[in-house]
Amino acid sequence: MRFTGTRRSGALSVLFLFGAVSVQATVTSGSAAQIVSLQGAGEQHAADNIQWLPAKTTQLLSGGTFVRTLADSKMALLFADDTQIRLNQNSVLQVKSLASATAPTTLLLSVGRAWSQ
Repeated sequence: MRFTGTRRSGALSVLFLFGAVSVQATVTSGSAAQIVSLQGAGEQHAADNIQWLPAKTTQLLSGGTFVRTLADSKMALLFADDTQIRLNQNSVLQVKSLASATAPTTLLLSVGRAWSQ
């Protein structure tokens, strides 16, 4: 069977989709979350530092860390309990505290839009 240009790119899209789904990130002990996707530009800073630094995919985030997306950018975070948070452009999120036996993880979205699942 011969593929036309449209069918070929559709088949490649399906292969890339399944390839991306099969990659799993794990959040190490002591970390609140991991940046698992960054499209465009994002930044982060620790609670005790006010200077924004470039964020990177696979970067681990601890409690108190702030992350932000810049214009035309998106970021996805994965938490230890497999919760996923996706940030839209121009968003600022703080991981205020880590989950414990008696309390859940606390997040503060001060600007922008986020989705979770």
